[in-house]
Amino acid sequence: VKPTKDGPKVFYSKHGRPWPAERQYFKNDEEVLRYCQKICEDAGRPFTEDASIVDAWLTDGSRIAVVGFKTSPLGVSVTIRKSPVTRPPMPLERLIEFGMLPQFIADLLVDVLVHGHANIGVFGRTDSGKTTFLRAMGTHIDPMERTFIAETSFEMFMPNLLNVVNLVEVAYGDKTIVDMSQLCRTMNRNNPDRAIVGEIRSKEIIAASQIASSTSGGFWTTGHAGDVNTLRTRLWGMFMDGGVNLPREFLDEVIASMFHFVIFLDKETISEQRKRTFMELVEVLPGGGYRTIIRFDAQEFGDTKGEVSRWIYENPITPERIAGLAFRGAKIKPEYQNIKEKYIS
Repeated sequence: VKPTKDGPKVFYSKHGRPWPAERQYFKNDEEVLRYCQKICEDAGRPFTEDASIVDAWLTDGSRIAVVGFKTSPLGVSVTIRKSPVTRPPMPLERLIEFGMLPQFIADLLVDVLVHGHANIGVFGRTDSGKTTFLRAMGTHIDPMERTFIAETSFEMFMPNLLNVVNLVEVAYGDKTIVDMSQLCRTMNRNNPDRAIVGEIRSKEIIAASQIASSTSGGFWTTGHAGDVNTLRTRLWGMFMDGGVNLPREFLDEVIASMFHFVIFLDKETISEQRKRTFMELVEVLPGGGYRTIIRFDAQEFGDTKGEVSRWIYENPITPERIAGLAFRGAKIKPEYQNIKEKYIS
């Protein structure tokens, strides 16, 4: 719901983009305000002039973000994201149909990264499909694996996992009672087969890094970054937020202790569908260093004005990494060890 000088306008999201609602849901801003105050009150997060920004999750797992009063001069703005309980994970097959990635990349991710219990970070800007993508990969986890999931809001629900514990931050008013750092420490003490941390934003990176370096079953997380350089800068800043002045020369070693691979996603804006796109798979080398395995051919996409979507298979995964992942359950095919076709579509 967006405020305008002519009154509140309602939009809904479908196929990765907003659409205007045909009917009028609110007569004026006062109705929006009362509606949001009731919802926020039920969620235990008062929405008042003294608390003009509310980000909370509702009892059904939906997430609400409200801004109003002097913070939003035209009126109240509110966004509600459906509960993951009512939004089943989208299968990788559907993401392939939508053109987010080709079949070969999906097969490689499942056979090698998921079954090999690799530590994975999925990064991209807002609405690039990070949570959708991670949940799709999660449908290929062994249902009996003991999995812990920790998040700031309830988004990573995976109904296929039978032995899973979902943990979420707890807040009342403007006070966080249980934060991500505490959730990460709880996960660490429980020693899960697989540990998934919802989007890392700040000081929780410290506890998350301890989970990543200690778990033997695979650590997954998401975050905001468009490429390796941006990722390095953002992670360094997160450690600073947590009070750890990490020397730059040790940053790559810390990243290598957290991740075997990092994946980058983005959302193109040329087509009407604004398609979410798998941009790059990067292997993080032990001791520091980054090796691009597969990347989206942005040059070809631009030259053809969005007509051609293809990916470039630049390097196979290193033999040392392949061997380690095979030991942990990866299914290795010859095409994962040697490049037969440079271009994938």
